[in-house]
Amino acid sequence: MYLKNRITRGWSPAEDHTQAKPIPEEEKAAFRHRLVPILAASPPPIRAQLIPTLQKILSYDFPGKWPDFLDITIQLLSANDAGSVFAGVQCLLAICRVYRFKAGDVRGDFDKVVSVTFPLLLNIGNRLAVETSIEAGEILRTVMKAYKHAIYVSADLPRPLMKRLGTHRFQFELPVPLRDHQVMVGWCTLFLTLVSKDPPPSSLPEDPDERETNHWWKAKKWAYANLNRLFVR
Repeated sequence: MYLKNRITRGWSPAEDHTQAKPIPEEEKAAFRHRLVPILAASPPPIRAQLIPTLQKILSYDFPGKWPDFLDITIQLLSANDAGSVFAGVQCLLAICRVYRFKAGDVRGDFDKVVSVTFPLLLNIGNRLAVETSIEAGEILRTVMKAYKHAIYVSADLPRPLMKRLGTHRFQFELPVPLRDHQVMVGWCTLFLTLVSKDPPPSSLPEDPDERETNHWWKAKKWAYANLNRLFVR
């Protein structure tokens, strides 16, 4: 908790308008170098604490001050162990969230990210769709969320104007690499496979309240949402 608060307040205090003591640049570089390996090796409760920290750093440092983060993410997505792959999917989701707030020429940079990572992401999703473990469901849920965040971009309009126009804060914008017919067929096939998949035993705990938060049902929810967004648009 201390680490999370220190990063949140001290990574870029001037831009956050806080009086926190700034973290020196040399310490930032060392922390960036260690963060992802620690994330990949951490159990879920620790990982959940590290993800917001990673997101905060990326919002300021990617890609300019952390240019190799994309290469690190690709290496994790291509790994042979589930822990590394899951870390890679989480890193890619964090990248998608960064670009969600960027428009114009910067979106062209995101197209390049999508072109090299989303084929790997689709392969991961297809492999996991035939599994039944709760761990597979959790990774699939994150895959679905990465796609969702990739196809949204901030409207970048004043809130009163958005209300008057009847629009929302985030607008649909399909990245160029995802507009290819075969690519779209591949993703929609994955979404339909997940939606129609019989609930695995790990998704059916005795307590009905636990089912609502189960990763498999959440993955189905985001698969439905992604299909709906594509067909509506």
